[in-house]
Amino acid sequence: MMTIGLNASPVVGSSCEMLVRRVLEGAASAGSKTLMFNLNDLDILPCQSCGESPYPMNCFYNDSMDEIYKWLIEGDIIVFGSPVYFDTVSAQAKLLIDRCNCLRPAIFPTGSESSPEGVKFLDRGLKKRKGVIILSGGQRQKFDCARTVIKGFFKWINIVFAGEIDMRGNSLRAGLAVERPELPEVAFALGKMLAGG
Repeated sequence: MMTIGLNASPVVGSSCEMLVRRVLEGAASAGSKTLMFNLNDLDILPCQSCGESPYPMNCFYNDSMDEIYKWLIEGDIIVFGSPVYFDTVSAQAKLLIDRCNCLRPAIFPTGSESSPEGVKFLDRGLKKRKGVIILSGGQRQKFDCARTVIKGFFKWINIVFAGEIDMRGNSLRAGLAVERPELPEVAFALGKMLAGG
């Protein structure tokens, strides 16, 4: 059992980072191995929309995504945390998501089959994994768009949505989740339940 944490917050010690870590700690308490990626510290090139499939490679470009692809494919539980900026995921989250387009590359129709309905996507046989969403933002932020983006990403690479934790704060101070002890407890319990179940 392997639980992977993806923290898309650029702020060290953020609520988002703290809650992703707590889910991983809960999973570890149930015997899962864990690995955390702080996306802001990595070298991830934006998707270049190459227009052709890199299969059997994951991408034509080599950067920090090489390691992330490996664990996105091999992991059993994926914990994706992002702050909510302008009602959607952070730039760090979107970089990763866009670069995963080629985990199901398009197969375009040939000849007279030029309609969009003719486009198919390569089934790479990605195993079903469990996915957790962590979102953090201000009191007035709308989380719906961020949630839709991450759920769409999960569906794209065969991750089954298994839970969500939302953190709303009333200041820009990092780590406000520590002032709401029920949230870290919920995060820990969710990780433990998913890894133990």
